[in-house]
Amino acid sequence: MPTRQPGCENSKGVCQFRGKESCSRSKTCKVATLGDAWTQTIARAVFKQFVENTGKTPHLIINNIHRSKMDPNRVIEDAAQGGIKAIEAYEAYHGTIAQAKTSFGGKPGLLIDFHGQAHKNNSTEIGYLIKKAALNSGNFGD
Repeated sequence: MPTRQPGCENSKGVCQFRGKESCSRSKTCKVATLGDAWTQTIARAVFKQFVENTGKTPHLIINNIHRSKMDPNRVIEDAAQGGIKAIEAYEAYHGTIAQAKTSFGGKPGLLIDFHGQAHKNNSTEIGYLIKKAALNSGNFGD
């Protein structure tokens, strides 16, 4: 699986990832390639504690491919950059998540994504798919 490379921004401002080709424009698109240190350890600890606290076993889905090769938290064009094995891994990862969601039986469920970040030390971030305006207004249903 080849290492992901920075892309080039086209005339519409959309990044195109072409592997090792150089950009004809001066605007390049960055690619996150740093690994997620300790996230599997943390996720496994949370999983174990959840089982101990509730007696229920949640799904635990782990991406074992380094982010420099495939980043499942990006759109597939950025995540896999056209690499056949990376596309297969991306689709398998997201297919496994979709399969786990079917176990919710059409009811609301909880998905927790543990992954690292490189811009702040000793910090934790929570993503919740609630837009800033809705969060600030207290209207979480939109």
